[in-house]
Amino acid sequence: MKSKRWDIESIITDEYPLEKLDEAIEKASKSDEAFNVVIKF
Repeated sequence: MKSKRWDIESIITDEYPLEKLDEAIEKASKSDEAFNVVIKF
């Protein structure tokens, strides 16, 4: 990732704040709806 050879941001499907961790985990468990879920803290 340090080399920046990949556009990581392009594969993030959802972002959640830490306060919504439970929603983020629920979304991440649905592989047909979410590819990569990020939790911001």
